Amino acid sequence: MKCTETLRRNKKLYVCVPAVNRAAREILQDFGFRQYSKSVRMYFGEKLETERVDGVFAIGGPEKG
Repeated sequence: MKCTETLRRNKKLYVCVPAVNRAAREILQDFGFRQYSKSVRMYFGEKLETERVDGVFAIGGPEKG
């Protein structure tokens, strides 16, 4: 990841990763990223089983969905 070289110069990058995607967590950890917080996803009403977060490796922010 070329972008991590640029980030080492006193800059920060925050990435949200679904906790169930172990591969994504391991890739980011290999590049030097560290976990700093957790978030909880919730639903109201009937839960839909249509999510496939195993293919989601990162999102810009949980508020964006």
